[in-house]
Amino acid sequence: MPMPTTYRCILLGALGLLLAPACAVAQFGNAPGSISASGTVVVKELPVVVRMNVQLSGKAKTLKEALAKLKDRREAAVLQVEALNAAKDSIKVSGPSYSDGKTDQQRQMERMVLRQRAQTGRRAKGLELPKSVTVTSVLSAEWPLEAKTQEERLLFAKVLEEKVAAADLAGLKEPKQLTPEEEELAEELAEAGSQYGFGGEQAATPGEPQFSYVGKISSKKRDEALASAFQQAKTQAEQLAKAAGANLGSLSSLSGNVSQSGDDGYGYQMQMMMRQQGLLGEGAASDESLSSKPEAVSFQVVVQVAFRIE
Repeated sequence: MPMPTTYRCILLGALGLLLAPACAVAQFGNAPGSISASGTVVVKELPVVVRMNVQLSGKAKTLKEALAKLKDRREAAVLQVEALNAAKDSIKVSGPSYSDGKTDQQRQMERMVLRQRAQTGRRAKGLELPKSVTVTSVLSAEWPLEAKTQEERLLFAKVLEEKVAAADLAGLKEPKQLTPEEEELAEELAEAGSQYGFGGEQAATPGEPQFSYVGKISSKKRDEALASAFQQAKTQAEQLAKAAGANLGSLSSLSGNVSQSGDDGYGYQMQMMMRQQGLLGEGAASDESLSSKPEAVSFQVVVQVAFRIE
């Protein structure tokens, strides 16, 4: 009796999985008569620098007044991080830009509350909030991390973070002067957050310092890792050529790169933010890997090759 089509497909699929290589890192290349392969090496380095970024803001009824407030805040914050022994040549401040000083979650909640007001036909004491202008800059500063042990790194990080928090660089602890309209909206936002479950993990509040622990890879280690990844890729290509009864010919293409790995893309996000603010050049961070914790960072070194078949 012929085998049912469903069983036949399952059997063929299982056979294909059994015959497939355990790790498909080498394969016949796209070009006719070639084999391509890749090699990967992960290099771990301890952090050598603590980098702090904090958003500073100035808010007023006019742009001129807001810029003046931001200027005062920036000058005071620079003096504060200098007093905390930040490396002077690392202290940078981005140019001013417009901002409402809110997180995406806060904006979403605010839109929800305003929609509810419109649906119920209720107008608060002036639905439109008083017009104001907010401008922001990002302050970046670094401290050398010379600790020899993990315990020393943890202690250094904890003490530094506490000192920076106490300095209140962005003035978050200063009393806020809200109008009646702003107070009413704040109360409704708090109620909406509780009602619709906007708790849990929150995005960083504008003005809260963010710390990154920066590790760097030396030119020597980079070159060694590239050489090791190349040899790994070549060995894999040789094994595949042998399995096919062919000889590996000359190298036809070669590419490689070094990138951060781990920490859920944290390092990329921080570097992108600094580039957007003009605090980091395009090629300035090619030897860096960042972590949100005072622990070892990782670099992933990948080499891709293609060889002709003889």
